[in-house]
Amino acid sequence: MKNDNELLQLIRAAKRKKIAPLSISLDMNFDSDTPDNEIQSDEKIDIPKVHYTMDENSVVGYIKIAAQLMAFEKKISELHRQYKRSIECIYGPLMSKLCTDYEHAYNKKIPDLFDMKAQMVNIRTLAKELALRENRDECIFDGKRIENDLSNLEDINGDDDK
Repeated sequence: MKNDNELLQLIRAAKRKKIAPLSISLDMNFDSDTPDNEIQSDEKIDIPKVHYTMDENSVVGYIKIAAQLMAFEKKISELHRQYKRSIECIYGPLMSKLCTDYEHAYNKKIPDLFDMKAQMVNIRTLAKELALRENRDECIFDGKRIENDLSNLEDINGDDDK
């Protein structure tokens, strides 16, 4: 057992401990091999724990971290809103609704796997339908372009015959 002087020294050293740096990162992987009810991501959040310290810079650092975390939360929230608006603008309101439904199922206290799978089936179906429509529209566009090119060739050939 340690004597009283050693304990006091440990307590004093702990009080003067400096604040550790803050680090937050998110890496996402979009492999097609993962199930529809999973999101592959690595989240690393290293936030220093608040402990009693007599170091003025550390106390100020704790306050700054709290304020910056709130600012970061606002930025992330705004990025989320903009991302959802982009999804709606590009893929339509139905895809945005399906995205919202998937988010709700995923972010429940206990994720609703069945609802997540069902929403992903709907999302994949809509994505396939959009792709088929795109292919059909491209075929129509390509057909009109080819018809135009042939018409232009006939005009060129017709001009040569005169």
